[in-house]
Amino acid sequence: YAGTESGVYRSTNNGTNWSSINGTLTASATVYANKFFSTGPNFLLVIFEGTIGQGGGIWRTLTNGDSWLIGHSGMASNAKVNHVTQVGGTLWASTSVGLYTSTDNAQNWTAHPAVNYTVYGLASGNGALVIASTFGIRYSTNGGTSWQDATGGPGSPTDGEVVFFDGKFFALLNGVGCLRSVNNGAAWSDFNTGFGTVDAAAQEEFCATTNTLYCTALFDVYALAATSTSVPEAVGSGVVLFPTAFD
Repeated sequence: YAGTESGVYRSTNNGTNWSSINGTLTASATVYANKFFSTGPNFLLVIFEGTIGQGGGIWRTLTNGDSWLIGHSGMASNAKVNHVTQVGGTLWASTSVGLYTSTDNAQNWTAHPAVNYTVYGLASGNGALVIASTFGIRYSTNGGTSWQDATGGPGSPTDGEVVFFDGKFFALLNGVGCLRSVNNGAAWSDFNTGFGTVDAAAQEEFCATTNTLYCTALFDVYALAATSTSVPEAVGSGVVLFPTAFD
């Protein structure tokens, strides 16, 4: 799937050919499909640049894009959705007016009462929730009931992304580049080693796989390998060790 200013496109042959599946969705220089999230077979969420009132927000499909359904019911019309994260059976939407949660696969959303300010991204790991927000990086150790300010990050970023990988949290914030936290989001430090001079301040977004964290930047794509050690599964005895040290 690809989001462009002329609409959403789909390829069924590894990118050799593309066809438009935009339907009646808005497609312009300011309102367009920007991110894609999948939480199950045939289920896809498309996050649009632009506010819900402008035709943006979240759109969902159960048919691989053949038809589209509203995926932002319950959100304010002035909300711009920045990111969606799945934590257990709950979806968390980071928006320009705060956090929203959904427990029915984006059919309905409820405003999260503790966060009513701009959130660029949310990640979960080791029992903690971490957000990149207009007030900097904040973290919660009680499921989002209350939030604390982290140390080491900028005070008021205007963009950002956060991800949990290899037992640690990583954040991209404009002006400072990549930051890393090894204590569940409480404290952060610079993690730009290896980036080119320009790319160190011009990263775009993360893509985390099982063993590798990728980061796109202005001129290149960078990769960080996981450092955790996995334990081989037992074979022949009928017993399988789980979880492994990596899991």
